[in-house]
Amino acid sequence: MENYNKSANIALDMYLNYIKDRLHDLDMNMKTLSEKTDIPYTTLYDNFKKKNKISLLNFFKICGALDINPYLVPKEMDENDKDYIHFN
Repeated sequence: MENYNKSANIALDMYLNYIKDRLHDLDMNMKTLSEKTDIPYTTLYDNFKKKNKISLLNFFKICGALDINPYLVPKEMDENDKDYIHFN
């Protein structure tokens, strides 16, 4: 069985950085994101500091609040060149 921990952590960092950039682009802070999503501020803070894992439900709420599409695209259909993560 393959170990995907390293790839998963790289992807998590990418997502968290993208979300932080999106917050900045929208001139929004985590307090506002907390209010829009009904996710406690402390939970968001801990998620972004990687002190606890973000739940899938909260991830979808964040995507909705930031107008981000949370697509799961099969690798063979993805035109993104991020193959270096090696999920497949």
